[in-house]
Amino acid sequence: MGIEPVEVQEFGNMHRPLTDLLARRYENRGFSFITTNLVPQQIRKLYGDRIADRLNEMVDKIVFDNPSFRK
Repeated sequence: MGIEPVEVQEFGNMHRPLTDLLARRYENRGFSFITTNLVPQQIRKLYGDRIADRLNEMVDKIVFDNPSFRK
């Protein structure tokens, strides 16, 4: 979560694939596994209040505070 384009154009129509998927998962009470390097404020800015609030309700957060292996 966070590296995909937020909006995509398909046959002239704009879609927000991840936002739509998460909304459907929420409505159907589906299980989702999500990984991201984003902090909650960044999620809210990218996906909006509605999705941020739903994610907060839907997920159990596991925070890794380990240093990055990237150079």
